[in-house]
Amino acid sequence: MSYTFEQLISYTAVSFIIGMLIAYIIVRAIRVSRSSFDELKESLGATKNELDTQKAMVSKAIEDKNQLEIKLNNEQHINR
Repeated sequence: MSYTFEQLISYTAVSFIIGMLIAYIIVRAIRVSRSSFDELKESLGATKNELDTQKAMVSKAIEDKNQLEIKLNNEQHINR
């Protein structure tokens, strides 16, 4: 398979153009629009705030549970 110089240049040019087209399509598919980015950022912030709130509620519930257990133990100790 011997190619002429013109064929090699043609194949190289076509390959280069196809490679550029594929790279453009990949970059275009990966890119996120600014409005979508802002929406995702706001959503993440809201989710983080909700998570912090839930963590605080769980901590408060655990603290209340521990206090009730202490009171129960004290009551049981007094009633013996």
